[in-house]
Amino acid sequence: MAMKWICPECGRNSERGDAPCPECGAAVEEVDAAPPLWRPLAAVYRAPDEIAAIAVGHVLESAGITPWLRSIQIPWYDSIMKVARGYWGDVLVADEDRDRAVRVVGEFLARVDGV
Repeated sequence: MAMKWICPECGRNSERGDAPCPECGAAVEEVDAAPPLWRPLAAVYRAPDEIAAIAVGHVLESAGITPWLRSIQIPWYDSIMKVARGYWGDVLVADEDRDRAVRVVGEFLARVDGV
C-alpha cells in the first residue's frame, strides 16, 4: 500500500517520515496515499490537459483535500482520446469532500480567468 507523509500544520507533502516539515518544522504524519477501494469518489474538474489537472490537484492539496487524477488517455496513441472526447481526464476527490472541492476549484479558476 502506498504511503506518504503530510504535515498536519501546513499540509505540505514530505519525502521522509523521520524528518520535520521543511516548511514549518512540525512533525509529519503518515497517511494512506491511495484511495480505499470502497471509497466513493466524485469528479470535481474535467481537465483539458495534464498541466491543468496537476495545477488543480495542487490547489486542492493546499486546501487539505486529497485529489486523484484520472486520465482517459491511451498509452502510445498520442492523445487520441483527448481529440475524441475533448478533454484529458478528471480530477477526483472523496465524495464527502466534493462540495468544498468544487468551491475551492471554482475560486481558483475565477482567479486564473481574472489574471
